[in-house]
Amino acid sequence: DRFLWTAIDWVFPPECACCQKPNHIICPNCLDSSKFVGGNVCRVCGIPINSPSTICQECNSSLPVFAGMRSWAIYEGPIREAIHSLKYKNNIPLGYYFSQKLVPLILEAGWNFDVVVPVPLNPSRLRSRGFNQSTLIARPLAHQFNLPFDNKSLSRIRDTSPQVDLSANERFLNVEGAFLGNPANIKGKGVLIIDDVITTGATMINCTKALLESGATKVFCLSVARVNCSRSVSCGFQFARLNLR
Repeated sequence: DRFLWTAIDWVFPPECACCQKPNHIICPNCLDSSKFVGGNVCRVCGIPINSPSTICQECNSSLPVFAGMRSWAIYEGPIREAIHSLKYKNNIPLGYYFSQKLVPLILEAGWNFDVVVPVPLNPSRLRSRGFNQSTLIARPLAHQFNLPFDNKSLSRIRDTSPQVDLSANERFLNVEGAFLGNPANIKGKGVLIIDDVITTGATMINCTKALLESGATKVFCLSVARVNCSRSVSCGFQFARLNLR
């Protein structure tokens, strides 16, 4: 994949997805002005924590259904623009670019999994867009780890409303029961599930539940970006309070 995109970049030099500076997919200046999820984070949910502990208070009192969750960046500024460029402007090379940014997060977390699965799109949205942005990130990531990419073992079995204008509780209700796993392919396997953005965690949690109900042994959740939030200001991750375990 790396050689393919290098050849494409040589023939068709890229422009920064944020400022259109030539010869960069995302230029150094835009990266410098971006925010990333770093420092001491909860080893389970990946939320930054301001203590020497390895696990946040919420996960310590009630573990979520997933085995781990991580994100590369905060969903604002240039990163938000770049994700929009991938999704709405068909900036396909960003899929590979983002996948490579996620590799160190997996290695640092020490996750072991058997298959890489993208979060499925609404069928109607997939038809109108022509591609699933999560697939464009997940496929090269699977190749990087020499593991199967599987976009057939998790399906969205009903259309859901766009999440963007919904409250946290409405997001959970909107996607509850919207996903179905395939036990024939998932049973007994560890799964890494990929999405572009995590906001409240509603989609990832419901995907995780569907995979576990289909026999997955554990599920890790990974995204390019996460909406900026912290436990101290009541962020959107409400899996414990909503009893979604």
